[in-house]
Amino acid sequence: MGEERFQGTRINAYIRVDDGQYRVRELGIEGVILEGRIPALVEGKSKRVTLTVPFDGQNQLEIKGLKLVCSYGNGETVCYFRELSKSQNEAIKMLLRECNWKRLVPSEKEFMNYTKEERTRELLLSFIEEERKKKLRLLSYTLAVALGLLIVAVFFKLFVLPLRPVGKPLEVAEVNQKEVSQSTSESQTEQTETEEIPDTIEGLPEDLVVSKVEWNNINTMGKVPPYFNPVNPSESAPKETVAKEEQKEQTLVSTKETLQAPPLKEQKQEVNEEKEEKETIEKEEEMEKPQLSESEDYICIQVASDRKPSWLLKVSEELKAFPYVRVEKIGNAYTLRVGFFKEREEAKKVLREIKKRYPRAFMRTCAYRPKRWVHSE
Repeated sequence: MGEERFQGTRINAYIRVDDGQYRVRELGIEGVILEGRIPALVEGKSKRVTLTVPFDGQNQLEIKGLKLVCSYGNGETVCYFRELSKSQNEAIKMLLRECNWKRLVPSEKEFMNYTKEERTRELLLSFIEEERKKKLRLLSYTLAVALGLLIVAVFFKLFVLPLRPVGKPLEVAEVNQKEVSQSTSESQTEQTETEEIPDTIEGLPEDLVVSKVEWNNINTMGKVPPYFNPVNPSESAPKETVAKEEQKEQTLVSTKETLQAPPLKEQKQEVNEEKEEKETIEKEEEMEKPQLSESEDYICIQVASDRKPSWLLKVSEELKAFPYVRVEKIGNAYTLRVGFFKEREEAKKVLREIKKRYPRAFMRTCAYRPKRWVHSE
């Protein structure tokens, strides 16, 4: 191939390509070295593969889409990285750094790597969580595009297709329109004729007949005035009657205002009582909380880890019902933890509830360090 063999670091990992898995002997900054001859990699110019690194029993870090150019010689297949992305380069450098500093150690007895420090474990988990978020973003984008296309298709079917012409001649349409306009005008004239007011109102004695003009004046007021003389409509009401009516209206308005006026004193008293009850409840809760010490070890639930605190702070809002939910900064990584338990059985009960929503949560020993807590802005 024309390139010298690079020096790699031993690690328990494997390459997945074309539905096959091949064990990695060494990992370097330039590429990987595999045992034996791998036809799927040697035959051809380049291949896209996935590098998988298992650690701490059930976890595994996957670096997908690595482009390799491989050659065979001296009983081994040597593959070089080509066109690495920024995230792929960072992940490989992180693995090599932790292996060289003996913080990520490959096992001699089993195909597994084990972390020696908490910071290393949190860093590896943060890379896994970042890949999971990328998948969710891609899935949400795909669903949004599909939903948009569905909405456009439904809109076109319901509103655009019915507006297309059905082949009816223009002359027939004009004739029908004229017939409709004539029928509507005739119905309107009939309605106006039936609604005309007669010159006199039938059924009344001759001395109580009201003229058409007087009836219109009364009808346009919306209601009959409190004093109305049908014999002489222009006659005004006596002054005593007008005064009594005004006095009745004033008493009704005053009683309505007094009934609608809110009892301010009672409202203020209720608000003060509610505040006092809240203050007493908060004091009792503070007294019931156990006193924690930085010199003692406790049992807590570790929910998730990430390189940034924003997502963890959102999750902590969902777990407010549990005790002592906080985000801690440890080195360059952030971790979400719950509780400070002294009894293991109590911690197990909380762990079972949290695992229903976050299956990767686990129980661990932790210390009380309020200075490491990160609060939302």
